[in-house]
Amino acid sequence: MNVAEYLQHIGIEDKVLLPTLETLNRLQVAHLSKVPFENLDMFGGERRQMDLISVYNKIVKENRGGICCEVNGLFCWLLRQLKFNIKVIQSEPYAIDLDLLSFPKSHLLILVELGDKTYLTDVAFGKHNFLHPLLLEENIEQNQENGIYRFRRVDPSKSGVLYLEKKWLDTLDEEGKVIPASESNPYYCASKYRVEGWNIIFKLTVTEFYEYEDFKEAFDFFQDKPESYFRTNSFTSVHNNGVTYNLWGNTLKQTSFAKVPQLVHTRKKAFVADDVISDVIRDRFGFEPPASFKPVAKNKE
Repeated sequence: MNVAEYLQHIGIEDKVLLPTLETLNRLQVAHLSKVPFENLDMFGGERRQMDLISVYNKIVKENRGGICCEVNGLFCWLLRQLKFNIKVIQSEPYAIDLDLLSFPKSHLLILVELGDKTYLTDVAFGKHNFLHPLLLEENIEQNQENGIYRFRRVDPSKSGVLYLEKKWLDTLDEEGKVIPASESNPYYCASKYRVEGWNIIFKLTVTEFYEYEDFKEAFDFFQDKPESYFRTNSFTSVHNNGVTYNLWGNTLKQTSFAKVPQLVHTRKKAFVADDVISDVIRDRFGFEPPASFKPVAKNKE
């Protein structure tokens, strides 16, 4: 495992990188544009291992992506090599169609301490990923190119357990008309977990810390159990120049963002046939899919 090779892989040529917020931001942006969040090995590829050398070889040597345990786990290693003060925490992703949270330790996240401030970084959550490190501070809206984010306490009387939320955006249609999210989004309203106008990305606990190996049970479940969400839907996602590209089964979605003056999004969707899907993965996502890859989508995206 080699830091310089890893950095070169994500497009950073600097000989010296100081452990600063500017560096952390550069690393996250570069990682999201180069290393896809993807699970294609589960649909025609080999079973993967979670040890860091295997993950490094997959991502850097083979030019692939991976799921959160792999990609965020390797990113932890890089940050530590660059002398960042980090802590690994666990989170539970939110399934909006079911209005349910996943099981504990189903998503690995990273806290980075910089002076008297703490930031959350994540390079492995696909189309839902925030693009820049988020200041770990409750109830402030943090504006990024692809959304507006905030942290909200799960229990107002207790600190340490938070929701990361993303504000629902209005849609800009093909004719340039703005469609309010309150009129077009069936999930805009409040639910058991959500508050009106906001989606939940995940629930995170910021006072309990873990080691990389603590996520192996989740990694094995995602690969081996037929009921795993990762085994019933093939996907790959990257963020490039303010645009999110997401391939879900045979459906390719492109989401762009603009200010008019409020932040809005536009979406384009296309069906990709099996006989050309490998070409689309190479051209749009920048890697070679498994030779026997067959797309699957049994659940809603």
